[in-house]
Amino acid sequence: MSNFYCATLRVIDGERSYEIPTPIKAVSISDAEKKAEEKAKNFWDGGVKEDDNSYSHFGGETLTRVRGVREITEDEYNVLIRFL
Repeated sequence: MSNFYCATLRVIDGERSYEIPTPIKAVSISDAEKKAEEKAKNFWDGGVKEDDNSYSHFGGETLTRVRGVREITEDEYNVLIRFL
């Protein structure tokens, strides 16, 4: 049975820094955290892992990292996938 999670991805793009809520279906929190890492890594065609657990894209022009993962309800998940 799947549970519903929301990962928050931090994106740093030049002078801008913003967070993106990312809905995830997973069997456990550890599985959701692994999936969130994959989403951060593949945010822009695969990234290079940096020492601070962020992923570098386009030679360092964009960085992504997972800020956190939390469990959400199925209703919250459905709203996120509908509008994101």
